Amino acid sequence: MEKGNNVHQGHRERTIKKFLAHPDSFHDHELLELLLFYAIPRKDTNPLAHSIINTFGSLENVFKVSADELKVVNGVGDSVAAFLSLIGKLIFNYKNNENKTPDLTTPKKTSNFVCSKLKGRQDEVLLFVLMDQDLNAIQTLEFTSYNRQKVEVFLDEVATALIIRKPKYALIAHNHPSGIADSSQDDDLATKKFNLLCAIHGVNLVDHIILGSDGITYSYRDNNKMDNIKKQADVVRIMEQLKENNYGNRKN
Repeated sequence: MEKGNNVHQGHRERTIKKFLAHPDSFHDHELLELLLFYAIPRKDTNPLAHSIINTFGSLENVFKVSADELKVVNGVGDSVAAFLSLIGKLIFNYKNNENKTPDLTTPKKTSNFVCSKLKGRQDEVLLFVLMDQDLNAIQTLEFTSYNRQKVEVFLDEVATALIIRKPKYALIAHNHPSGIADSSQDDDLATKKFNLLCAIHGVNLVDHIILGSDGITYSYRDNNKMDNIKKQADVVRIMEQLKENNYGNRKN
């Protein structure tokens, strides 16, 4: 029994290494076999993978049928059926959301997007939206401390998202659950921090939108505050000043 387990373990390790090195070389039954490793421990999943695909005709159909239908296959119990159904649900949700990429090309569309995300929220929430070159949202980070008065933002998470997703533009937005849509000194400071972080990574922060409890929005861009903040935090100018100061100190 122990020898058999070792054989299966060795096969699994080789299969995983092969997939990591050459994922496109796998046939559908091999992909399903590999997937089943994580639902069925210490057992050869190759025969079951073949049986499942043969029953439903294709790998695509496997992820479309219900859990009860999957259990028709000999060897598929509740845990395996739930596992495969979960994968199918994830695929469906991904495809469904993929076609709903928010369009932020106009102030009106941007305002509607912010309202759809923040209207009715009882705690203060901050959104950091990454956008591609066409001003379509590609990722939205959400921060909150479950407090009506403040929100906790982790700038290291923001920096990581900027590095990984490489957006062209970005947008920040937050709500005032029990106040009007107006900017405060804290809001100005947060905008400056985000703008500087974006500029360091070559990303253009286009606006900071605040949603009031009455549903009215305030835009830093529309009120000319965004341009002023960018002038105050011109990364190129700051670097040039640092170089000048450094050279000056050396000469002295």
